[in-house]
Amino acid sequence: NSKRMEGRRLSLAYRSLKEISPVIANKFANAKELDLSNNFLSEVEVLGVMQQLEILVLDGNNISSFTKWPRFNSLGTLWVNRNQISNLAIFMEKLAASCPNLHHLSMLNNEACPNYFNGGTLAQYKDYRLYVISRLPSLKMLDDATITDDERSESEKIYSKLIVPVERQRRVDEAKQTDIRRRKKMARQKLKREEAQVKKMQDFKDGLMPVVSSGSLKGAVVTHKNMKKKSQKDDDDDEWTSEEDSDSDPESDFTDDEQPLQRNGRKM
Repeated sequence: NSKRMEGRRLSLAYRSLKEISPVIANKFANAKELDLSNNFLSEVEVLGVMQQLEILVLDGNNISSFTKWPRFNSLGTLWVNRNQISNLAIFMEKLAASCPNLHHLSMLNNEACPNYFNGGTLAQYKDYRLYVISRLPSLKMLDDATITDDERSESEKIYSKLIVPVERQRRVDEAKQTDIRRRKKMARQKLKREEAQVKKMQDFKDGLMPVVSSGSLKGAVVTHKNMKKKSQKDDDDDEWTSEEDSDSDPESDFTDDEQPLQRNGRKM
């Protein structure tokens, strides 16, 4: 109830949000302005349902160069000041593809934006501006300054031939990230297999079943069956021996003096 919706402006600032609920995004899908400043957000893909957004404020969050952006055809103003954006080339590539009609971008106090907030020089900040302008043709204002015709002309001269190398580096960086994710996935799968094997061996132990050195369930089952067969054979041998003893000559239980007298071949 503390959420505020004034007209078509939604404010969720200072809510300590780590993620955006799809329920909220769908409920306010017609909002034109959204303020999510000063939270802990790192992903914004869920906002893709809000296709009428014109202004999005994400200052003071955990947005990074690798944050995935949905397509925002109507978005004209984006503020991402004080975030975790470190790689300008990667970030601008994603932004250019997602926000083709952006005319005001502000990303001060990010590593990718060298300026007086983080110890950057004037020359570095100028170069940053020229690069951003070259990637966003519709941009009219960057940070707190309007883009001049001279800046746009200079950006085209400097960066028009450098876009291809930048794209190549972007693909290399993305390939590295993909490989890291793949290795992490393989490590998790290996850990799960080892945990399953340990559990399986523990189950055999708890059930007093033999555990073969290979840890193979099939081997253990076969060994268990063989032991059951051996046990059954021993039981049969014991039964046969008992029957054999019962069929022995009953007279063997008497001494010589106690042997019953026989007359004409018959016992007396």
